[in-house]
Amino acid sequence: MGDSKRQHFDFLESLEVKYQSGGAPSLAENLELEKLLSMHDKNVAAFTTAMAAVTDPEEKQILIQLIS
Repeated sequence: MGDSKRQHFDFLESLEVKYQSGGAPSLAENLELEKLLSMHDKNVAAFTTAMAAVTDPEEKQILIQLIS
């Protein structure tokens, strides 16, 4: 989940830098951004499901450490 968040924000930041003086992202860039966001959304949903399934506080902490 942390990796997909980083990838999404890194790409978003690169677009911001690229187009800060004008212009707009291309269709391909927007599609890539959409793909990265979709991947991150799926990872967040999987993590949420995993957290809901775990009842032991120590095991929940382990899951949280895995995304760090």
